[in-house]
Amino acid sequence: MRAVGWGIVVVVVAGCGRGEGRSAGAGADAGASAGAGADAGAHAGADAGARADLGTGACGAVREWAGGYRSAAGTLYVPADWKGVRWRVPESTEGLGEGTISLLCDAETGRLTGRVEGVLGPATLRGRVDDAGATATVARVDPADHGFSGTLAATVVDAHVRGSMNVALGEAGAIRIATFDLTPAGAGGR
Repeated sequence: MRAVGWGIVVVVVAGCGRGEGRSAGAGADAGASAGAGADAGAHAGADAGARADLGTGACGAVREWAGGYRSAAGTLYVPADWKGVRWRVPESTEGLGEGTISLLCDAETGRLTGRVEGVLGPATLRGRVDDAGATATVARVDPADHGFSGTLAATVVDAHVRGSMNVALGEAGAIRIATFDLTPAGAGGR
């Protein structure tokens, strides 16, 4: 039970910023992909105007998006004043690589649903699209598998959804940051 509790703490910490505009997963290990996640949030205000020109409703003219993601190792930031707190796990290749994301937006409510497949899946996405962009929770299809879960944050610009997912294994064995650029898909995407 204690391992599950720490897993929840890691997911929350991995999904939260440090208060400096950087993602908790945006360490040196994440490389260039971390910059895309931080960049996605930085341009949300300017992107809201670009979205407004795309159509009406919370989603704009596009309701469906799909595309790939690439995940890299993330880091866990532990503040210096948390004396005695350490996080050390063996290196793992689990969750490193590529996969796909599909999103569907309800035009009336802005509710966002979707699916993550590949090295971080199978997982579901539940969240919201608004003027600030898109945010969602990444949850396991089967919570008993203790796979990757966490958060998704993105901007919506010129019909593209760009951002990152910060996820961790259910028992805190690995933290990953995955960047993506989704394009319109399906009949509702055009």
